[in-house]
Amino acid sequence: GDVDEMEELSVFDLDTGDEESDAGGVEDAGDAGDEDALSPDDFDDDPDAAARRHRVLEARAAAADAFNLIIGSRFTLTAAPEDTMPPPRLVLLARNRIGFGDLCEFITLGRTRAEKGSYLLYPSDLADPQPKQAHLRGMPDCLVVLLPDYCADLDVLRAQARWCRATFGDRAWMAMELLQGHAEAMHRARLQQVSAETGVPLVAAGAVNMHVRSRKPLADVLTAIRIGQPLPACGRALAPNAEAHLRMRQVLSRLYPREALAQTLKLADQCRFSLDMLRYEYPEELVPDGETPITYLRKEVERGITERFPHGMAPEWEAQLKEELELIEEKHYEPFFLTVHDIVRFARQEGILCQ
Repeated sequence: GDVDEMEELSVFDLDTGDEESDAGGVEDAGDAGDEDALSPDDFDDDPDAAARRHRVLEARAAAADAFNLIIGSRFTLTAAPEDTMPPPRLVLLARNRIGFGDLCEFITLGRTRAEKGSYLLYPSDLADPQPKQAHLRGMPDCLVVLLPDYCADLDVLRAQARWCRATFGDRAWMAMELLQGHAEAMHRARLQQVSAETGVPLVAAGAVNMHVRSRKPLADVLTAIRIGQPLPACGRALAPNAEAHLRMRQVLSRLYPREALAQTLKLADQCRFSLDMLRYEYPEELVPDGETPITYLRKEVERGITERFPHGMAPEWEAQLKEELELIEEKHYEPFFLTVHDIVRFARQEGILCQ
């Protein structure tokens, strides 16, 4: 393929998304529309919940073998009192497992500052974070896409693009969203001008929140629910048309510059994170210094054998134990058994009934 969708929202993001990802709409349309990758950018206060939602998408993508799933989140930053630049809207895309972890931590930081259901993040959290979050400076393991306002003021757009360039370097892009608006020629020209001036490349983005245009009524209903107004009173809160759907590459090639479309592939090629990479990590303090999990487990097993079978084990039991320890080592299950052993030992010391 020659285009990937860099910005897609699902029904899990009631901010604007309406596509029922678990019903397969966006995924099936992505297959039919020739997209090689999709980036669902829902924002969520619970990284575990976000991961579960993306697993639904990833499972369907794997089953269909249709496209790669790029994990990311969309943020609207808030201006601090000392800020002179209007706060930007950003999409952060995880390049690898470290990037996903940083993304989850960034979400948690924003949620812990605000009431439930909202978040609070400043540009300085990315450009000059507090010492505890120093590793989040510039989000080195994420790619960043600036989402400009429609027909944004040139000075504002320049300031935001320069800030992105200074903060994220060559990992920053600027989204070109062309949804057939009333002043699209002006919007496109301003984006191209600022991109040329600042060196932040343009990347095609569709602001997708439905897989086909016929879902526009559902999108409008969800917008009404989000803002708490009757549908007839929503006015300009509703999208003016139904262009925010997955469009065929032939349509995109007529609307977008070729280089902006090519940049979608460049971004997708750098995002190699998959939720399959996530594994539970047991506490390292379970294993004493100088030991590995398997050597320590074998020592504890030998100690248990001596206590339970002072006269030795039956040969068939020894063979079974040897086989099981080899399987545990092969599957890297040692920390699980050491964790259970540690819990049971503590319970017995404290007189707590356990089995």
